[in-house]
Amino acid sequence: MSCPQTINEVFNTERYVPFVRFCQSRGMVTMADLVRCPFEQLENEPDIGPGLAMRIKNMVVLYRRNHQEEFTPHKKNPLQDSPLAKRLEAFFRENPDRILHVAEISKAVGARRADVLPILTGASWCRSVDNTSFYFFP
Repeated sequence: MSCPQTINEVFNTERYVPFVRFCQSRGMVTMADLVRCPFEQLENEPDIGPGLAMRIKNMVVLYRRNHQEEFTPHKKNPLQDSPLAKRLEAFFRENPDRILHVAEISKAVGARRADVLPILTGASWCRSVDNTSFYFFP
């Protein structure tokens, strides 16, 4: 998944400066932030008329259609914030150039394999080679 684009990157011409200022004044920086944009207020803003407001709304709709991954909520795995997850990540950071087998990992962090595997499969900082071997992915 790519990094979300900023509103300023997408609306980067002089014509859209009033809209960019409108967004900045409401704390909206990325295109994903526009899900909470009060578009109905655009026409009331100075320098944004009905035509520009419609053009902005159309651009946002097209952007969302072409970048759906930015607007899809990601479920966070509660296990990723656990003390065990922190120990696992530290162990992987200490061994960044190795493929680690789950038995070795479990022994190193003092946890059961059944507790370790769900964390490793959902962690953003490691990838699996197969169901039992993992490596560090910064």
